[in-house]
Amino acid sequence: KSSQSSLIIMITSDTNSPDSMLSLFKPLQASHSTTKMEANSTDLPQHGGSTSPLLNGDELQNAAIPPTLQGALNNNCKQKNTRAISTLTLILFPIAVLLPTLFIFATLMPPPPSSRHNMPHTDLVAPTLLSISESIGGEANEGRTKLVHVFDNDLYEEMKFGTFHLNKEEHSLSVDRKNILQSSRRTMSDNFSLQSNRDELKFGDPVTLTWSYRATINDSRAVSTMNYIDGAKVNDDDIIALYCPAEESDPKKFRDSATIAQARATHSRYQTSFNEYSDDILMNNIWNIPSFPIVREDSCEFRLYAHDKRLSGEEESSQSKLRWFPPKEQTKREEHQFTLLAATGPISLTDSKKVPTGIHISLTGDPTEMNIQFTTGDSGTPVVEIAKKSDVMVKDVLPSDDYNSMDLNEGVSWAKIEGQSTTYTNSDMCQEPATSTDPGCFIPPGQLHTVKVTGLDPSTGYLYRVGVAAGQGIKWSDYFAFRSPLQPGPTVEPLTFLAFGDQGCEDWNNITSGAPNVTKLITNMMDHENVTIHSIHHLGDLSYAMGAAHIWDEWLNMIQPYASRVPLMVGVGNHEYDHTAGGGGRKDPSGSMTENGFEPAWGNFGDDSGGECGVPVSKRFSSPSNGNGVFWLVQCFQSAFGGFLDRVLLTFCDRFFVFVIKVFV
Repeated sequence: KSSQSSLIIMITSDTNSPDSMLSLFKPLQASHSTTKMEANSTDLPQHGGSTSPLLNGDELQNAAIPPTLQGALNNNCKQKNTRAISTLTLILFPIAVLLPTLFIFATLMPPPPSSRHNMPHTDLVAPTLLSISESIGGEANEGRTKLVHVFDNDLYEEMKFGTFHLNKEEHSLSVDRKNILQSSRRTMSDNFSLQSNRDELKFGDPVTLTWSYRATINDSRAVSTMNYIDGAKVNDDDIIALYCPAEESDPKKFRDSATIAQARATHSRYQTSFNEYSDDILMNNIWNIPSFPIVREDSCEFRLYAHDKRLSGEEESSQSKLRWFPPKEQTKREEHQFTLLAATGPISLTDSKKVPTGIHISLTGDPTEMNIQFTTGDSGTPVVEIAKKSDVMVKDVLPSDDYNSMDLNEGVSWAKIEGQSTTYTNSDMCQEPATSTDPGCFIPPGQLHTVKVTGLDPSTGYLYRVGVAAGQGIKWSDYFAFRSPLQPGPTVEPLTFLAFGDQGCEDWNNITSGAPNVTKLITNMMDHENVTIHSIHHLGDLSYAMGAAHIWDEWLNMIQPYASRVPLMVGVGNHEYDHTAGGGGRKDPSGSMTENGFEPAWGNFGDDSGGECGVPVSKRFSSPSNGNGVFWLVQCFQSAFGGFLDRVLLTFCDRFFVFVIKVFV
């Protein structure tokens, strides 16, 4: 860098061409007019008739490599290449020998033991139809409640195997209960009451139940009628059960049930203000149901039963009667007696079989099309009425506005498009509890309708409503709006989509905020933020029904505010698909031919779908025809190699992966 010092440059190159080393010196020309190399002067070219070791940049760039130096460099490169080949041989030879050995061992390795499938994921709670809760218990948990698991419900089991008495003459009330409040001065006539504040309901309406014991008291002074605190005649173990239809004659075919204690706990969980019930007695005997569930029957009825249980003295088997749930501890056998005390009478469900529910839309793979899907109780021809939003609306409105309250242009011709319907039964699924018809398990899903709308203009707003043509006219849904897909190719509009997974219903894990907050967040983004969401991708674990059919209706109803406006594309998750039996004979809709379907050895999913094996999700959702529907992986190998090689590759990959995990992790 100065006349008093020299710059010594040592360069090591792995290149096979010594001449190319000169290119490494080219950057030096820009920063130094003269570069000094320390070398033997006899090996350097002559400069100005002398043997000066100084070369300027131009001379260095054009200088030739002396034969002595070139030979040394060539020998050096040959030695390095020889060492590299030896090193690679030492590395690759063991791999070449070991890898086939590992492959063979992994293929022959036995599958993981099936005992890992005995326990379901019991931390997930599938709520009952009415989201029954119960007190947690203990001083530290005073006032706290938890949901009752529909598949681990002691009351369901007791009613299933209990004895029912449907009139008071045959009742089994204990002597102590019949004689309560009786004295030498009083006589009583039993008059239990169970009342509903509504005799007509629609899906989502609130309903309030109250119960009491009204007694007529005769004494020497007067005859009076009064309400007694229910502890006198209605115990915490007595039950209220829901029957749909109201004329259901089999008392064991209830839709949901709760003890009086559970009814109070459920009421406190969703407690609101009830000014109409000022009586202290009634305030203690009240159950508010904030949203009546989707039940596709013409009527329902609540019934109040006295519940008496006696120990027989015999030991009961430790195996739970609910075969799909873990065994319980051994207990004394109990005999359960149920006596009908009162009923609300029939509660009419308005248009319950005609009202479309679970409305959602999805892409088809063609940007000029949109699939519109919904559910009704009645069968018939599904119809969609649709028009361009700009042609229909008198003025522009926000997506959140109520289109049904707007003035629509009556001069516009609405296009009516018909579709197709399907359904499924419990026998279409793979194993219990999904195949069981016990309370809380399978209920008919109704008719599942799909209408394909074609000829859409790209990125255009449309207004639509759905219904079913059956009998007298069509019961139309409300109006909904969506924006058609972007046209493929260059566009100035950005493509925006949302992706998430693992949603469930409001109460699936005893945490009540997560799932509905997703719905609120998405609808808020669409309504109030300056962004157009073109599609929503749910990556699996949708409703967490796990065999409880009513949860599918609840979840679809919860997501309708955004799924009816933006295409919802879903993939199957372990809680929709995984099963351990019943999938053979093409019963598994994914196309798998094995009893347990696609169940990789590296997973631990067992029967997480509750035996549904993908049937409800494949029937309720549509996907473009360029794949395997909602099933994201099962047919990837099969589509390329065929069924036999598919099973071989899956088995090999699964077991080798397990082996690698065990060895290296």
